[in-house]
Amino acid sequence: MKKAAGTSVVVLVLLITGLFALPAFVDLGMFKRTYLPWVENSLQRRVDVGEVRLSLVPAPSIRLSNLRVADNPAFRGNTFFDARKVELRLKLWPLLRGRFEVSEFVLDEPVMNLVKLPDGTFNYSDLAAPKSAAVKRSESKRHNANLRPQETAAIPLIVPRRMRIKDGTLNLETRGQKPLRISGIDLSLEEFSSEQPFAYRASFDFPGLKTVSLEGRL
Repeated sequence: MKKAAGTSVVVLVLLITGLFALPAFVDLGMFKRTYLPWVENSLQRRVDVGEVRLSLVPAPSIRLSNLRVADNPAFRGNTFFDARKVELRLKLWPLLRGRFEVSEFVLDEPVMNLVKLPDGTFNYSDLAAPKSAAVKRSESKRHNANLRPQETAAIPLIVPRRMRIKDGTLNLETRGQKPLRISGIDLSLEEFSSEQPFAYRASFDFPGLKTVSLEGRL
């Protein structure tokens, strides 16, 4: 009994030690070199992030603080998107093998600023415009050419099945008119898929109304 108890204590201590030691062996620099430029390339926007940290408790996750996405140069001085914290919850086994596979995506206090010019142009119009397949292939090859082979292999990022937004804000501005602010946005998507319906829950505060709540399948 004493021997078994002593073995259990040793195993527990090793596990706890491993939880605190593992982050030192995970290359977060590779994450920044791999995925942030990939996002910049996809959005054609400058992306800045304050700090990138790996946490294993209560679940493996990468946390990005003060994420900021710059706006289209035509809307100079405006921030297109920012979030106090972005959390990517990871699958443990792929992480131990050096891959970042996201199981849940969480945005904490995100703010999106949509602006419309008098001519009807929005600050997201260039994102909505489809790119030709040739341009996409050219951009992908140019980006991958700057990465080491193991980083190129890590590029594919599967869209997580769970996504959440906590206390988000959407600012809508039409130049020359009073801006509209929709706050307190909470959104949860479960079993997200582009091929079949998935469950969602959403709520937000709209000026002049009580809190609006929606729930169902999309």
